[in-house]
Amino acid sequence: MAKLSVLLLLAVGLFSAIGLEAGEAGDAALLESHDHWRYFMVTGTLMVRDEDGNVEPMKVVGGGGRAPREWGVTEFAHSELPPGGWRDGDFDDDRWPRRRLALMGTRQRIHSLLCARTQFRVGDPDELGDVTLSLVYRGGVAVYLNGEEIARGHLPDGELSPHAMAEDYPKEAYVDPDGYVLRKGWRDPQRYEDRFAKRVRNLRDVVVPNDKLRAGVNTLAIEVYRPPTDIVLLTGETRQHRRDQWCPWVMLGLKDVTLAASNADGLADPLSGLHVQNVSTLTRIYHDDQGEPHRPTKPVRLTGARNGVFSAQVLVSAPGTINGLEVGVSDLESPAGTISAEAVSVRYSLPDGPARERGGPGTFQALAKQPPETIAPHQGADRAAQPVWITVRIPEDANPGDYRGQLTFDAEGLDPVKVPVHLSAVGWTLPAPVNFASLFELVQSPESVALQYDVPLWSERHWELIARSFELMGELGSQTVYIPIFRQSCFGNEHSMIRWVRDADGWTHDFSIFERYIDTALEGLGNLKIVGIHTWPRTSGGAYFGRADREQESRPYPFSILDPETGELTAAEGPKWEDDDALDFFKPVFDGIRARLEEREVADALMVGIAHDIIPSEACVEMLAEASGGAPWIMHCHPRRWTCQGQPVGYLAYVWGTRGPSLDRDRLYGWQVDRYYTTFPRYGSGTVGRLRDNSPLMQYRVAVESAFCAGLRGYGWIGADFWRVIEARPRKAIVFDRYPEYDQRGNLGIHHAFHKLLSPGPDGALATDRFEMVREGLQESEARAFIERALLDGAKRARLGDELAERSQRILDDRLRNIINARQYWDTLVWRDWQQQAVELYRLAAEVADRLE
Repeated sequence: MAKLSVLLLLAVGLFSAIGLEAGEAGDAALLESHDHWRYFMVTGTLMVRDEDGNVEPMKVVGGGGRAPREWGVTEFAHSELPPGGWRDGDFDDDRWPRRRLALMGTRQRIHSLLCARTQFRVGDPDELGDVTLSLVYRGGVAVYLNGEEIARGHLPDGELSPHAMAEDYPKEAYVDPDGYVLRKGWRDPQRYEDRFAKRVRNLRDVVVPNDKLRAGVNTLAIEVYRPPTDIVLLTGETRQHRRDQWCPWVMLGLKDVTLAASNADGLADPLSGLHVQNVSTLTRIYHDDQGEPHRPTKPVRLTGARNGVFSAQVLVSAPGTINGLEVGVSDLESPAGTISAEAVSVRYSLPDGPARERGGPGTFQALAKQPPETIAPHQGADRAAQPVWITVRIPEDANPGDYRGQLTFDAEGLDPVKVPVHLSAVGWTLPAPVNFASLFELVQSPESVALQYDVPLWSERHWELIARSFELMGELGSQTVYIPIFRQSCFGNEHSMIRWVRDADGWTHDFSIFERYIDTALEGLGNLKIVGIHTWPRTSGGAYFGRADREQESRPYPFSILDPETGELTAAEGPKWEDDDALDFFKPVFDGIRARLEEREVADALMVGIAHDIIPSEACVEMLAEASGGAPWIMHCHPRRWTCQGQPVGYLAYVWGTRGPSLDRDRLYGWQVDRYYTTFPRYGSGTVGRLRDNSPLMQYRVAVESAFCAGLRGYGWIGADFWRVIEARPRKAIVFDRYPEYDQRGNLGIHHAFHKLLSPGPDGALATDRFEMVREGLQESEARAFIERALLDGAKRARLGDELAERSQRILDDRLRNIINARQYWDTLVWRDWQQQAVELYRLAAEVADRLE
């Protein structure tokens, strides 16, 4: 068909402030701001237009921190292209990421193509009146309705290749009036508002012929292409802040789309009844989600290995309020056998998660066994929506095969909806979490639990709640506990967990709480790799980075005295590290600790700490080495250190210098590391970067596999249940900040990454969407480690044969390549079909296992 003629107008005002109202184009919205889009992004080498007008691929190195920027011509490369037919209405986009506009590239990652598609319903196209389309975007766009192009803007005529280029931006979009490169900060956007506005492009009021619309479901697909980058971005100088600063900006994105009609009579009637749709477990659901009732309900599909736990997510929605939601599940049947319905759990997401952006709606996060009694629409919404997670524990003795079952969704006054469940059980068996090769250290907080549930410390109810946290931590293979033996530490403890008791001959000690805490941990975790005796207060003697000029004056040791007759605890101060009686003060404590750990067969887990950027004094380390029987140290710090004043470090979580995984150097195998060597997931970590509550779920899923490939055992110094329980402004704080005198302020605190992987439920800790992604990532990491062990063992590799060994390495390298590429945009792995990659990995592990039998 002939292309429509369109009018291209330059936007006025900053991009972030621009939005189109439906009323500008008509009275009846066919697309609205809450509608969801499926999208696919392609990355490609930076394309630069030089002073002579030529466009060439460029590589930029450095430009961050104080490093000089380098750049030069390179080979063009790009990531995977979208599948053919993606613009058509019958294309299956379920595996593409799902979110609302805006869909934007990132400043420092080079995105070359954005493919976005959404669907909407029409009643009678002839009754819609005038239908108009408006867009706000960056780069250039081509718009398709039901597979036919209806408009394009800032693009050349003719057929478009996946590597087509949009029209250049004017020089004024890059530099200020004096020729200096515009910066994101330093008030440049306010000073040069008109120049930043030139980065925004529009299509306004494009007429859509009614005969191009269909009664029923229609598909709108949009391609967004990047322009060449003007070389001034590489050669220009900036004012004041680093004159050679690299100042990239987003040149590709889709900010807003409005499709509206002048007559509401042609709109489709709202869909009634209960609706169930599949949503990836990597997709966060926001409070104001209304579902997509026009999308067909499809089977819930899961794939996994024996002895593992695997999840799927669906979104249940209905007009108005949903009352009495119930989800039933049948047994899963296969010619190979039956998996009982008892192995399938149904959980309901609670609206306690973080917002994507400040002031925006929050997300669903915690996973509860019971749904809310009433599920009401979010403010201003027409439909109520509830995310539901279906989780299968594949029995260790399950026969491999394809299993089928059924979910039944029921609610008061609504017809039930039956949804098939398809489970593919692979013939490889995962080890139990207690035997995982990885170390994903979660730290339990007794004080946080007591304050969250307002129960007396160390009461029976408190112990029940602590046990619930440990039970969940054990499902991820976490095997660490910390025992603060001084009062008011960074763990928020008012008193020490081991108490001194005065008698006629001096001191005895009460280990009752310590013993029960260790027993509770062992019951939930199954084993202990690290029993960290938090012994050293940072103010008791040490020096920042061990520097003599930063030496701190030693102070008396803060501890707690117990009156056994009254149970009263009082604060006291003991010797300094260098005092003659210090060894007599500490050695009986460590003798008691070691004896009790030996009784439980975990004495090898004993460590002391916690050292950090402030290094304990030599007197402290020497005395504790003698008192503890040579226990190694725990170190949580910025640089990598394996000794503390000459004493070995047994467990290290660090940030500076942690390399990311790479295919450009020798392969690394973190599961091989014979010591507890982890990274702290804060900025500066080279694996997946900083992990926060609102980080993309894919970051959590690939974190441990990424650490393995970077030569690390995993991640450490992460909070399990450090909930916000301390009254403070502007919001509640965690117990880490409860006693600032002895805390780790200025060093690696739990609050510098994420302080809770679990959420507080009505009856104890609950797993979260992030928890489940960590679990599935840990399981995939175990499959990788199993295959790599076979490849590295000469005899085993010979039994595999060349074809299987080479194919195994190729599959593992492809996974790593996808993880590395995903750092450019964390949803990348979603559209590279993460579920199929997991299937491939587990099937490969099964094939390797069969060959080794």
